[in-house]
Amino acid sequence: DAIILKNINEISSGFNSSLKDYIQNGGVLSVFPPMKADVKSYNSFLQNINADLFTKLDTGKVQIENINQNAAIYQKVFDSKIKPSKYGLIHHYFKSISNQNSNAEDLISLENDHSLLTKYVHGKGETFVFSSGLGPQFNNFHSNPIFVSTLLSIVYSSAKSDINNVVIGLQDYFELNIPLNETDEVWSLVDTSSQFDL
Repeated sequence: DAIILKNINEISSGFNSSLKDYIQNGGVLSVFPPMKADVKSYNSFLQNINADLFTKLDTGKVQIENINQNAAIYQKVFDSKIKPSKYGLIHHYFKSISNQNSNAEDLISLENDHSLLTKYVHGKGETFVFSSGLGPQFNNFHSNPIFVSTLLSIVYSSAKSDINNVVIGLQDYFELNIPLNETDEVWSLVDTSSQFDL
């Protein structure tokens, strides 16, 4: 299971508690804060999961500069090490301060050494905190292929088994468990009764 919090202004105490329980029990959470985030409520949640805390919104423009290619979520993204590059421009992001109890792993960093994406492990689960919201008013990273790969890798990291299910009908399902290999094989699913090809 994976939850994405996108542009939620405030994290209430009840929601905070529910999210903490979800993460402790193995859930995966991604957080994209809005410009008008209630920093106090966000920090209450971040403190509960031993994550670094937001300080203030910075509106200076800064480049995304480094991707931690050694991180687990990027192990199947790159064929080989890529050279540092400019991956996008951030217009608004939250600066943060370290929490002494934090086990932060910086995944994507900015040219000013602040983090854009940080991973925290809490209990059996993981939280991925973006310091910038999602959308063109925050940054142009969402249009970079690395962004899509990052989100997919986060969601895939929440999978607890190798079985992927696709719901076909109300009570029917189709399980597809095909080992991926290095070939360029093409798979096709065909419903012969309705002449539908996927």
